[in-house]
Amino acid sequence: MNNYEEKINNIKETEKYLLEMARNKILSQNKIMNLNIQDLICMLNYDDSTVKKYEATLKAQMLIEQFTLDIANATDVEEIKAIRNRLNYYINKIKSEVKEKNIPEEEYNKYYENATILRKNIATYIRFLKREDNIKEIDRLNNKDNRTVEEEDSLKKHIRLERNYGKKYTNPTVEKKVVKKEEKKNSIDMDKLIKSFNEGLAKKNEETIKPVFSFNLQSAIKNKPATVSFKQYENVDEYLEHRLISFECRYSLKKTNPYDGGIIHNTAALIKNVPRIIHNKEEIKRMKNDSCFHDRSFEFSGYINYAIHQNSVKENIKRIFSTSELKKKEERALNTHKRIIEWIKDYCDDIHCHIDYKRKVYE
Repeated sequence: MNNYEEKINNIKETEKYLLEMARNKILSQNKIMNLNIQDLICMLNYDDSTVKKYEATLKAQMLIEQFTLDIANATDVEEIKAIRNRLNYYINKIKSEVKEKNIPEEEYNKYYENATILRKNIATYIRFLKREDNIKEIDRLNNKDNRTVEEEDSLKKHIRLERNYGKKYTNPTVEKKVVKKEEKKNSIDMDKLIKSFNEGLAKKNEETIKPVFSFNLQSAIKNKPATVSFKQYENVDEYLEHRLISFECRYSLKKTNPYDGGIIHNTAALIKNVPRIIHNKEEIKRMKNDSCFHDRSFEFSGYINYAIHQNSVKENIKRIFSTSELKKKEERALNTHKRIIEWIKDYCDDIHCHIDYKRKVYE
């Protein structure tokens, strides 16, 4: 009989990875949905006569968040399906409320798209959970003594199918391979490194992004009555903090290792950053596309501009040689929210655009 232990162990590890990946996507989309619903509630124009509807919408928001968390923590397929039915009820409840209130079509479409993504993520999680029945069958056949020819063929087939399924949904861990390979080298060929960057990453006009000018919905929203609590902000920094959390939930930009040491240390950091930069380039493409269709705000254009700058070939190579203490402090602050907020504000100032948000009013 063949020994399938290694293949079966790999299948089980892949299953764990897929389930964790699916859970993380559900949790990430849950945050996006929550922020999206908060924004919609601000636009629904509730007043004293519609307080009950307002409270019902808030309850629906909380239940959507809780049911989504329950699904991410559940491992029984039938239980998840039951929770999903309740989740869909409240998703549709808010959808009906938004439609009834004649919220702009762009905002309605954004909510519908976010709800669709959440549902797809849950469906993917269910599919991955269902594979566990196949893995149990593999274990049963593998642990059986004196398997028949038919059982041996069935075991091989199950193993082959599960391995192919795992490969379909996973990618090799390129980052680890690149880092290990480069760490074995005793010397660093900067010419080859720069050439590699230029071939793999350099593109024309990557340093700038043209702002998308359009009507800003927030400027058209009327002031809400003081009897109801809506999402308002003390200042532009608080508003941009809220927006940054939304962007980070929506896009999986990877933070690059800081260049806060000497040239050798910084070069090693650059090597480790290569796969991260490549990954971020793909996310930036998605962000640019979304800026044309889903989010045309100036702060989003500023966030994209920041991401482009951070992941440019020229900027990363230049930062290798930034060895002063001042530069090191700046480097350590690169990925903090405060730094990104300042960048977005400067960007909007440069293009002479105003960041519109709902300011708190005190009587």
